Amino acid sequence: MITDKNVSDKLESDKTISDQLEKDTSIAELKAREEVEEKASEIKSEEVISDKLESDEEFEISEKMISETVISDKLKIDNSVVLRALEEGKKNPRVVVWSPKSSVVLRILKKTIPEFSISHEASKLLEEAIKEKYPEIWRIVENIMKD
Repeated sequence: MITDKNVSDKLESDKTISDQLEKDTSIAELKAREEVEEKASEIKSEEVISDKLESDEEFEISEKMISETVISDKLKIDNSVVLRALEEGKKNPRVVVWSPKSSVVLRILKKTIPEFSISHEASKLLEEAIKEKYPEIWRIVENIMKD
């Protein structure tokens, strides 16, 4: 026997399913859009870098600043790598990391310390860690970006 309660429950269930599908679709669309934008940005960056490498006017990096630097048995850095990284870093200095624990800690600090900046603190911590782990590369970058 079909009652008003059964119909109401069925409608509520259908609405919940519909809402979840909409949410899942929106999330999938956002992820797809982000992937497309990221790929487009990469392609544009590569085009800009190749243009800059051809003209070499914007960045004058002398051999004294960067000779081929051997960081380890498996890692060496030459001018073309530095030029590309410099162009990309200046164009898009944002670094995105996935760290739920760090996110929670920084958000707690943001909510408890007046004028606390998550971005400033994360930037400072990340720079210190990179400088400590990769001092040779850090020195190269510091020398280039002094100006």
